[in-house]
Amino acid sequence: MKKQTTLKIFIALMFSVLIASCDSDDSKKQGNDKYGWSETMRGNDLEEIAWPDRSENYWEYTMDVTEYPNVGLRFKGTYPTNDTRFFNITVYNDISTKRIASVEDFNITPNEGSKNPFAVTGVTGSNQFEVNVVPAGTATSITSSLPNVMEFPQDIQKLSILLRIYFNSDDHGADFGGVDLPEIVFFDTKTGKEIGKAVRAESNYYDACKMIVKSIPPLKAVDALVFTLAPDLMYSNGPTGYVTAANRLKTGEALLFRFIPPVYPENITQNRDADVRYWSICVGDTVTRTPHTMADRQIVKSDDGYVNFIIVEKKDPLMEAIKAKAASMKINVIVWDGETFGEPMMVFYRQMYIKEGYEYSVKKIPSFPPLNSAGLPDATAEIKPENMAHISLGEHGPSGLKMSSGAILTDGFSYSYMRIPTQ
Repeated sequence: MKKQTTLKIFIALMFSVLIASCDSDDSKKQGNDKYGWSETMRGNDLEEIAWPDRSENYWEYTMDVTEYPNVGLRFKGTYPTNDTRFFNITVYNDISTKRIASVEDFNITPNEGSKNPFAVTGVTGSNQFEVNVVPAGTATSITSSLPNVMEFPQDIQKLSILLRIYFNSDDHGADFGGVDLPEIVFFDTKTGKEIGKAVRAESNYYDACKMIVKSIPPLKAVDALVFTLAPDLMYSNGPTGYVTAANRLKTGEALLFRFIPPVYPENITQNRDADVRYWSICVGDTVTRTPHTMADRQIVKSDDGYVNFIIVEKKDPLMEAIKAKAASMKINVIVWDGETFGEPMMVFYRQMYIKEGYEYSVKKIPSFPPLNSAGLPDATAEIKPENMAHISLGEHGPSGLKMSSGAILTDGFSYSYMRIPTQ
């Protein structure tokens, strides 16, 4: 079967989608002397690699635990405000790159006298919080008096922290939502007393990102967009689930896909009950840059409740006619610059902070490739129907087809040409 065969062309790429994005500039790892974090890694900067969402900023801090036994980390911050959709702090084992714990914005208890603007309405002014990261086994007499505690195993040698923030679009600066980055300090886990500014150690994060870029195999053209969920490894953002598809695009061709999207919050009161806090579509190249992100609030929904997308080459002579046809059908158009970014591309559908019990969470899709006994992706595994988003999630899972761009302009073109037939 042709589609089953062509799927294998891009499956080897899937384990490159397991990592948070990072910067190709090694100077970022030197850190910001004032706060202890790395320099800002901006999703909307094309120097960022590992396919970032263009609507995000993020920062890294790493601690050498072997040099500082019985020491905890305290993050003393101000809740971001400007145009912020979501932020979280995630703890990783920097040696294995696996996630240990995460705390999300609306679950961060504010300091006394402050309010959490992600949890309650009508919040004004500056509001502070404190997050504490301690080794397992820290006495309850200490942890019980601390807000927002995350633990890490005692055998950890290096601990990495990633601070991520998402905005409403990719039109944002390098800041943490209009406020200073959280200050990072050490404290004695025996007494709870602060003992000075946290000391940075070099992280494996940056080398891991570069390894991903070097490991990408060639992408070949296929006749469909089949989205699959990669295994959860390598500095992955815990609240996020995302599925990916790969293909190539030439002038005169178009990639089309559609699905029923999740409900996102329109205001703060809906943050806990929405299907997801944020979702987006991103398109990246094989250098792992992301030239395109469409965030949920920017995306037009058609009258039948679906979101529809056409990816078309920038030099396509039918571009303006395609845009006009798409507008009449409420289809979102992504213009791909093949001259700058090449023919091959990766398409991402990202769900951020998925509500527990959400029926159409992409995390419900069995990941592919599965992990072997060594905990690594098994490149010999055969893909199964349940690994495909449109099979596991039905119409809520994205899928798509490739066709000539001219076919979009025919009288017979309809939404039915934008998904893989399931029968």
